[in-house]
Amino acid sequence: MVKAQLDQKLLMLINSQLEQRGLKVQGARGAFIDATIIPSAARPRQHIEGEGEQAQVIDSADSDARWVKKGKQAFFGYRGHTAVDSEDGYVEHVQVHPANEAEINKLSEIVEQLSPGVEAVLADKGYASKANRQWLKDRGIGDLIQHKGSAGKPVHPLLKQFNKQIGSIRFKVEQAFGTMKRRFHLARARYFGTAKVQAQMCWAALGMNLLKAHRKLKAMELAGMGAP
Repeated sequence: MVKAQLDQKLLMLINSQLEQRGLKVQGARGAFIDATIIPSAARPRQHIEGEGEQAQVIDSADSDARWVKKGKQAFFGYRGHTAVDSEDGYVEHVQVHPANEAEINKLSEIVEQLSPGVEAVLADKGYASKANRQWLKDRGIGDLIQHKGSAGKPVHPLLKQFNKQIGSIRFKVEQAFGTMKRRFHLARARYFGTAKVQAQMCWAALGMNLLKAHRKLKAMELAGMGAP
């Protein structure tokens, strides 16, 4: 299935069926974009095995994985990007890249994979750049990316309030990561290589979307609306 590149196609197909059944808003207008670290299934690159004269430097079996430092911790693995719709929080698209590849360079290719008609993109400071803001502006897409300061140039108080507001409504994408990691075993990669880890993330997204749809269906039945 990975060789046939069916992971993203299946996600799109399932989402389309959920829209047809009225369980997902068709043509969602806003998209939340964020990324999470997925540790590799392998031991880190160039670890030492054995002791003394028998010690050997062994390369990692996962040649695609890379190191990245987040806060005070270092991780060896991948960075998984997710776009969820602003209405219900269903995952629309996922991408996986080696962990050392910055978020800031991935925004345009993620947005291009979303349904036509996306009117606004919400994202944290990791995606903030003049190039990304201009790219969104050129396409008439609302720029709801948080702002970040620089040395000697702190964020304006009004923009700090804007950042706070964006942060308060980003829970949908954070919930998506939480569910995919807790319920669908995305807390760590199970396979080696970018393509297979992306497929794993896609299966986790499929599971989360179906779980969300099931809960919404049950809520509708309890409310007396009946099944769609």
